[in-house]
Amino acid sequence: MPAPDRSPAPEQVAARLLELAVVRSRASTVELAALSALLDLVVADPLRSAVGLDELAERVVELYWAQVQPLADGRALPQAGGTSRQPALVEEVAALASAGRLAGTRTARATGAAHPARWSAAVRRVALLLAQSALPHLQSPGPDLLFESGWLHRRTTQAELDERGRALELLPGTPRQLALAAPLLRPALQSEWAAVVADAAGASPTGLGRLLFGLPPSAQQLREALLEAQDGRCLLCGGRARDAVVDTVVPWRRLPLDAAANLLVADARCSRERAGALLALPLVFRWSRRPAPALEEPDDSERVRRAMVGAYRSAPAGSPLWRARGSWEVAGGQEGERIAALFGA
Repeated sequence: MPAPDRSPAPEQVAARLLELAVVRSRASTVELAALSALLDLVVADPLRSAVGLDELAERVVELYWAQVQPLADGRALPQAGGTSRQPALVEEVAALASAGRLAGTRTARATGAAHPARWSAAVRRVALLLAQSALPHLQSPGPDLLFESGWLHRRTTQAELDERGRALELLPGTPRQLALAAPLLRPALQSEWAAVVADAAGASPTGLGRLLFGLPPSAQQLREALLEAQDGRCLLCGGRARDAVVDTVVPWRRLPLDAAANLLVADARCSRERAGALLALPLVFRWSRRPAPALEEPDDSERVRRAMVGAYRSAPAGSPLWRARGSWEVAGGQEGERIAALFGA
């Protein structure tokens, strides 16, 4: 007889992590960013057993990318509660984003493609900063919940990270627990993040969530190229996109992935009715046949395909799938495997 599963329920995991993150976020948003990045990586690949520290750092850079862009008055959004000094990690991302603006690149990944040496050095520094502070704090106080963190401390060096293979070994059951807890954790983390930024800026958090976590305005700049790739049609219904808006294949609220291959154009009515739900498989197959948009962006289609497989694998049976206007179906639980077979993943 197999041993009973004694791992905590997803809602218990979400509750404890959120309590710890809220306490830590009073100093800065970095712990919230670290947990959000870990959540994104696990949702994109719920079968993984480890997380690379540089991979985690890259995701943290992406999460902060739009937030470190200067506002209309030239200031940046503060990311440290009760102080006027930005965390060192945020300053590192801001410097990288400044290089991206000078190069005319839209996303963090595009900046990495344009300046690989600069990108690699920045990612290594962000990984070290995470290892020295955010990651050891993420589960403390209390026993390790996600990964073994006893070797992480404020004096951790790059050499120590290299010796450990620059990776976090996840505790058994962690990927599944985090993936199931994601719908509970993500909105709560974003709400707390917005509250910290609003408090530091002396502003109201109302409407701040969209600025911090919504599809970035730069995505709208790709609307015409996406329309051309889709022959002027809505990817969701197949009809003419008369009131076209930019949407995403992998739902933004499930996995915020600002990758060109993840973007699509849809009729505004279809996009509103879909409301960020996963798509029924016929629409995924329709997207897979769409010609690649003519964009001056790195080819990120493989990354988006992997994320799509992970998103469907982490969606429990019974999840609603949007098929067409006024038409839904229920996930049977095997959609992730069928999409993996389609992509040869």
